[in-house]
Amino acid sequence: MNERMLAAAVDAWAAMHRDELVRDLISLINIPSVTGTPGCDAAADHLAELAKKYGFAVERDGVYSVSVLHAGAKGSRELGMLGHIDVVPEGDGWKHAPYDAVEKEGWVIGRGSSDCKGPVVMCLYVLRCLREMGVELQSTIRLMAGTSEETDMADVRHYLACHEPPAYTLNCDGAWAGCIGEKGILEADLVLEMTGGNLLDIRGGVASNSVPADAYALLSHADVEALALARKKALVEETEDGIRIHVQGKAAHCCVPLQGDNAIFRLLELLDDLHLLTGDAADKIHRLRQCFPDSFGTGLRIQHEDAVSGKTTCVGGLIRMENGRLIQNINVRSAVTQRGESLLYALKKRLGKLGIALENVNWSPPRLDSPDEPEVQILLDTCREFLDPNAKPYVMGGGTHSRLFPRSLPYGPGVMDPRRKKPFGEAHGADEAVCVDDLIRAIRVYVLALKRLDEYFEKEKQS
Repeated sequence: MNERMLAAAVDAWAAMHRDELVRDLISLINIPSVTGTPGCDAAADHLAELAKKYGFAVERDGVYSVSVLHAGAKGSRELGMLGHIDVVPEGDGWKHAPYDAVEKEGWVIGRGSSDCKGPVVMCLYVLRCLREMGVELQSTIRLMAGTSEETDMADVRHYLACHEPPAYTLNCDGAWAGCIGEKGILEADLVLEMTGGNLLDIRGGVASNSVPADAYALLSHADVEALALARKKALVEETEDGIRIHVQGKAAHCCVPLQGDNAIFRLLELLDDLHLLTGDAADKIHRLRQCFPDSFGTGLRIQHEDAVSGKTTCVGGLIRMENGRLIQNINVRSAVTQRGESLLYALKKRLGKLGIALENVNWSPPRLDSPDEPEVQILLDTCREFLDPNAKPYVMGGGTHSRLFPRSLPYGPGVMDPRRKKPFGEAHGADEAVCVDDLIRAIRVYVLALKRLDEYFEKEKQS
């Protein structure tokens, strides 16, 4: 069977199993698996049970990940598919229940549907397709699903400490034609000591890597006229605990901040502009507000832009008061040409002038692969031939397992594609959704890509 005939046969197989794929995806989404909760282990168990039901061998790497194996004719070499089944907290603003997934207008809506449970289930169906259609490969195919990609990536760290990685791995946590680079990631806390004033508490956000949809401040008292103005822009409630001022924004992934509306930034602006605060609280909020005139780091003097990856972004995803300290988390996605040392130097210099401490700094350098590497070229060519002739490699602000997992490429099916509008929500946002047809078409690309990689490595072995 030539490749065009195989592609048509895969399409027919995928169409015949569409409803099963949707059913399995919904069952996985409906397990709340926020990183660091027992739901991650439950989701891994469920994926393992699905795989066993379809006749595949399963391996568990402790609580870190689950692998599904499709044995090759020789089996001494592995090719990989990699994704994750942990999710960010659901947050607010959902019109559809985040863990009671539904299919609507060809999209499955629920937390983790696009990031990354939909692509993981798609990969399981790639294995089913290979097996049920009798596509013979020399390599064993390993589908790995991690449980901590959204935080510290302990899943792949642990796997790599105990196992050899596959010869090459398709990371389904990406978009077409392939993500050849990822921006650097700096996460840290900006800390100010609070010594007085009328600010009793301030809270906002659900995750560092999400644009916060909600934020509130609790005041002991406030100027009557200022409160009247605040009521025009926010929800103001007088409670037994104090005056609660609640601001609502729109959630989004932190790498595409303009797709959201940062509720923390809006709250800082409101408190500062309307002079709602008194004493030291007013001074500290004013200093913090100066850090965030936009979502591109200009207030922190870390702005940067290049032709390869665009602008550096900076999101304040979490804010809280704790033991008399005001703590604002920042999540920076730096352009690939921005050196980490320079970024950190500029940040510390600016914060020093503002009298703000920097704590809990975590830096992950950018990655940038050459599109001319033979394996990358195979994947890009396959996408262009069997999906979109105009597809191009790209660099993104999201951070995937490929930052740590050697010889891997984020490769479809449109999970984090900033070039495409969705009728429902984006990854990390309310009403997150994935297009079922995108998953169905991805099966074709993955089958052909794995076949070509298998043939490439077999020739390399014989030469």
